[in-house]
Amino acid sequence: MFDVQEIPTHGGSLRIFAKHTEDTTKKIEPAVPALLQKENEHGMLNMEYYDHFQQKAMQVKLALLEFLINQKKAGKKVAAYGAAAKGNTLLNYCGVKADLVDFVIDANPHKQNKFILSKPHPCICRTIFKRSKTGLRNDLTMEPER
Repeated sequence: MFDVQEIPTHGGSLRIFAKHTEDTTKKIEPAVPALLQKENEHGMLNMEYYDHFQQKAMQVKLALLEFLINQKKAGKKVAAYGAAAKGNTLLNYCGVKADLVDFVIDANPHKQNKFILSKPHPCICRTIFKRSKTGLRNDLTMEPER
């Protein structure tokens, strides 16, 4: 890695610039040691920082499933807004299927009329959602509207 940028995408991401070890044409930019220092100050260079990571992920999974099940018990319909990869990863990790999410909404026309949630489960556009008479009372936001 010869450079890194902190970017606001998805609540904070890193853009990493990598090179082969033998490549001497690119110098290590000041952002690299600055980020390493920041990680060190937060304790991220020690394995203890990552203790209980799996347990924390399990708590998120159980809380999401509990929320979805409670919505279904209350007779509500649930929509996932945004068919982004990170949202699908979360749903797949949690084992969420089409019985807990009634439909998926996405503004991107390239994602509309495609299927997710491990069975034919169409992704619809916001216009169709606004016209629908589904009685939606709650939604699962996978990606904030911009």
